[in-house]
Amino acid sequence: MKNKTKVFWGEFAGIPKEILLLSKEDINDIKKLKEQQNYDEIYKKYGRNVYIKYVPKKYRKVELKKLKKEKRYFDIYNKYGESYYNKILLKAYFEENKEARGSLYAIRKDFSMRMKKFFVRSAIVGSGVLSTGAFGVHKLHEGSKQLIQSNSVEYADKINSYMEELRNYTDEVVSNNEYDDVELFMRLYQDMWEKNQYKNPDNEIQGFLELNMGINEEGYGVCRNMASDLAKKLNEINPKYNAKTLIVYKDMKSMKRANIDRKIDSTTIQTQEEQNKNHIVEVNKYIYGNHMITLVDIEKDNVTLALDPTNPSIGVYKDGKITFFNKDVNDNTITYKIRYNQEYILGTSEISDEFADYKKSFRKSNLTMEELNEKYGLEKQNKAIKKINKNKEKDEQER
Repeated sequence: MKNKTKVFWGEFAGIPKEILLLSKEDINDIKKLKEQQNYDEIYKKYGRNVYIKYVPKKYRKVELKKLKKEKRYFDIYNKYGESYYNKILLKAYFEENKEARGSLYAIRKDFSMRMKKFFVRSAIVGSGVLSTGAFGVHKLHEGSKQLIQSNSVEYADKINSYMEELRNYTDEVVSNNEYDDVELFMRLYQDMWEKNQYKNPDNEIQGFLELNMGINEEGYGVCRNMASDLAKKLNEINPKYNAKTLIVYKDMKSMKRANIDRKIDSTTIQTQEEQNKNHIVEVNKYIYGNHMITLVDIEKDNVTLALDPTNPSIGVYKDGKITFFNKDVNDNTITYKIRYNQEYILGTSEISDEFADYKKSFRKSNLTMEELNEKYGLEKQNKAIKKINKNKEKDEQER
């Protein structure tokens, strides 16, 4: 009871709960880590508020400067909170657009107009990822919850129809075949591309982006629709996958994808290429993200995988980074930069969920990166596709 009273009055006085709940053992451990200058370990074990309180200001100042230089905005938000993040992103917006837009006065005026429009409607940027950020995320978050609840009622028939088709499809996939994780992922990728075309959707239902994708009928969508659809299918097959979508920034490097044929609408690609020539759009895409993928937990390996159904491939979310086993054409490693999670932006989850995943990525996997690559890499992906095709041929013959 004494501890609860301490926490109550401490929070009332504005002291973060994480600090109030520190035990003597915790404080001794923090002091030891501080003496060793193992500051990152303080953050990993005790979180942002403890990190800011106990890590020397001089060190944090140097670190912030480095994070800003490397444009690691997610890490700034994660370690230093929203106020630092807002301040830095606002400054970055002005600095990176000054050359393209003219005077600082013009930029500020333009920014003011953009923010007024932002609170009225959400914007689609780059490859179609919903764009927002620290500038207005809370206002959008509040309005989106109400809109999603409204959509769940208004489009109940369409949602129920999609879920019924999805259950029938996933039942067929798992009942007729024995697949390991990679084979299952490749089967879902392949079936998705057989039924769908990569094309900007004419209409979308906020909170239910997967509805644009065809399961029994032909459909079409872009990365956000495909990632959402994949997450729904994986959770239906195995809830332990804990599948969810994540917004990332992906550069334009070509990737060695798994051997799956893709149907791509040329006008969608042309539109994106035109947008990429626009410096301002590129800056916004870097900050807000330009792509969406799916995360899945693999309990037996104690690891979170990153699945990209748009560019059929598999990666790993490890040590705060998303690294793909599929290399670029020059055999260089490909990484995706983490941005806001769409579920948070659309108001269906809390930002703390995303940071929990970030923290979880630092856990020790049961496999090394080399072993993970051997198990989930391109060679295994293409081997899985060969098995899937044989199974499909066998099923056709039996029919």
